[in-house]
Amino acid sequence: MRKTTVASPSRLRVGHYVAAVVASCMAGGLALTLGLAALYESVEMDAAELRRDSETLRGLTDLRREAYSWLANAYRATHTGTAEIGQVDAEAQRLLVHADLLSNAEPLAGQDEEFDSVAGTVNTMREGLEIVSAIGVGTSRQREQRAELTAGLEALAIVLTDTLRDLELSARAELEAATAVHEEKRERVWRTTWMGSVAYVALVLLLWRWTVMRLIRPLRELTKGALTTLEGKTEFPAKLRGPREVGQLAESFSSLVSNLVAARESLEERVRQRTEELEQANRAKSDFLANVSHEIRTPMTAILGYAKLCDDPVTPEEDRRKHFEVIELSGKHLLALINDVLDISKIEAGQVEVAREPCSPFELVSEVLAVMELRADEKGLGLSVACDGPVPEVVETDANRLRQILINLVANAIKFTEAGSVTVTMTMFAGPDELLVFEVRDTGIGMTPEQIERIFEPFAQADTSTTRQFGGAGLGLSISKALANLLGGDVRCESEPGVGSRFIVAIDPGPLENVRRMDGFPSPDEIGESAAKRSGEIRRLEGRVLLAEDVAVSRRLVAILLEQAGMTVEQADNGRMAYEKAKAAQESDESYDLVFMDMQMPEMDGYEATRKLRAEGYDGPIIALTAHALVEEREKCIEAGCDDFATKPIDREALIAVAARFLEPADGSRAA
Repeated sequence: MRKTTVASPSRLRVGHYVAAVVASCMAGGLALTLGLAALYESVEMDAAELRRDSETLRGLTDLRREAYSWLANAYRATHTGTAEIGQVDAEAQRLLVHADLLSNAEPLAGQDEEFDSVAGTVNTMREGLEIVSAIGVGTSRQREQRAELTAGLEALAIVLTDTLRDLELSARAELEAATAVHEEKRERVWRTTWMGSVAYVALVLLLWRWTVMRLIRPLRELTKGALTTLEGKTEFPAKLRGPREVGQLAESFSSLVSNLVAARESLEERVRQRTEELEQANRAKSDFLANVSHEIRTPMTAILGYAKLCDDPVTPEEDRRKHFEVIELSGKHLLALINDVLDISKIEAGQVEVAREPCSPFELVSEVLAVMELRADEKGLGLSVACDGPVPEVVETDANRLRQILINLVANAIKFTEAGSVTVTMTMFAGPDELLVFEVRDTGIGMTPEQIERIFEPFAQADTSTTRQFGGAGLGLSISKALANLLGGDVRCESEPGVGSRFIVAIDPGPLENVRRMDGFPSPDEIGESAAKRSGEIRRLEGRVLLAEDVAVSRRLVAILLEQAGMTVEQADNGRMAYEKAKAAQESDESYDLVFMDMQMPEMDGYEATRKLRAEGYDGPIIALTAHALVEEREKCIEAGCDDFATKPIDREALIAVAARFLEPADGSRAA
């Protein structure tokens, strides 16, 4: 026997209900909406016309007031002479322009004759005013002529004011009539709205009576169960009387509630954790901004104060030299702070690159100690170096980044140590991968485990009291840890309050095959001349140099430094002048041996000037001068056609070193 499949009556009843309700509501609502929309559109169009008429009426009222004001001024001008005739004529022109604008308004389209009359009257009065102003006041005949003309002008003024008043009254009457029609139409719209709404409500009530028993009651029970879940209860009615779809919905809600309760608990915990993290980060950055503000203001106070003392003629020469030293140290402190901020920005953006080259770890540590020795001596601290076990004579790493790490750690050790010593120890870690390890140990204030957890975070120090007592922006250790990671290692800390701290830096030394290892720290003669001494040498160079710099103070400083090194300097205070001088020198076969080009200048910046010179065949060396120290800025300068790159603030040794790459030394031998 063939089996017959019968559709579920419950499903059919619910489907019929939905179709009937939706179709009825849509049909009634659509008819009501379309009818009301048409009526409301008509009312809105009338309202727009009323607003336009009202604006026109206000314009006529303003025109009449302007005419009264102009007539009053004209009357004064006829009695005071020609001094005010020009002002009155200008007011008349504005009055004519206003009248012309109103004559083009749609509500006043049929009033052309009246506006022509207004314009003619005003122009006639302007001519009369000119005649009156031209008549003198010396003779009785002249006074009679002025009186006759003035009387004629007063008659014209009456005509003008009457015409304007008639225009205003006409516009006001039309506005009142249109307003009455609009109000009547609005009343019809409201009556229609009420009647349509009543009909629509009647339709809904009929549908309600039909569906309340079949669907509303089960849905009420379902809603009651859903509301209980909002109060925190996890139980939900799984089965309800009514159509099968409602029962399935209840089962789905029950399962959903269970899942949502679990998800809510997990989400609340994650939100709480994230909120704590954001609050900590916000506090850290707020502290950082306060610290940076303090760190900037402190050296700036010293710079401004000591500069004022140096300018005082009663300051002894010996004290003046000391003041200059303080100004120089404060400037270097500001530069170091700016460099730290740039470094942390580049680290967070992932833009820091390392250049691995062979270097001597012994020479590098010697340079760091030479830089920090004076600071340690000022506090009466011992500063020493040791070597624990064989250490490679040469490693392959980024010497500048490693030097930066060690200077940060040694400077911190000296800063937080009031008595005792600071020791730098070098050793090798023999694990699966050999690592070169530097240990910086001090006898300072030490830290708790909780403080150690925070010190490597950006913008943070051990605590706010540390910041207040010792200063600093809280960036050095964060930068050092990030740089150590880039060098294939890490930085960690061991510390005990009141005893001291021990910072361990480990880096990847690179390939060590056939590299000699030394058991102890070599003598200064074995290490060779330090970079500090080498940087102190001032080379003497020969050459004709063009210096393009728009800031006079900076231009004068760079020119002095170059001239002290033996170069002949010509100056340009903007990019266009630099371009013209370099081009003229090339055309006269007297090209400059070197061009220093500031990249931010008025009229024509350094980028455009360099591009134009290169495009026109200029092949002399050009060095970019800029305050931007980022890698992308260097690439931008090179792409513009520069041969090299020097950053501000200007360092004499670095400036001369860059120039030495392109110029002959004074003794005639080629510079390295």
